[in-house]
Amino acid sequence: MSFFSFLFGSSKSTASKKQGPAPYVLKESGDSSANPGQPDLIRELESDHRALFKLCDEISASFANRDLQAVADGVRQFEVLISRHLVKENTRLYLKMERDLTDEGKRDSMRKFRMEMNQLSPVVMDFLGKYKKIAAEPELASTFEADFKGLGEALDDRTRREEAFLYPMYSA
Repeated sequence: MSFFSFLFGSSKSTASKKQGPAPYVLKESGDSSANPGQPDLIRELESDHRALFKLCDEISASFANRDLQAVADGVRQFEVLISRHLVKENTRLYLKMERDLTDEGKRDSMRKFRMEMNQLSPVVMDFLGKYKKIAAEPELASTFEADFKGLGEALDDRTRREEAFLYPMYSA
């Protein structure tokens, strides 16, 4: 189990995959008009997920081609996208859910999601801070593939859980 999978709670075995994160296709966004305060929020968050996974595929391809400058550029772009996504979740999704959820079980679940992400965000940012320097420090390439694979698997797991459990609570 990779470091990121361990932290994010993924049950997938990292040994069973030979390449970076597989292309990820998210379901089409459902009707989010059930929450009139921010009808497009879930659609935006799901779109962010698609953009992040597309970027992961691009970074993986750049690494396979040993284009470390493109990898570094992609990692910097990923940092911007994930930061915006996390701010959006924290300022629009979680705050509204905290205010509006009346079911204590759902509220506890939402809080667990939020706490998990708040604990793990610094780990992801450390990864990004390290590898955005890969072009200037090519020795980082020796650990990049395994770390990136773990990050991709962890994000895949987290995204699937958000879309299956967290986002439907927002729309309910």
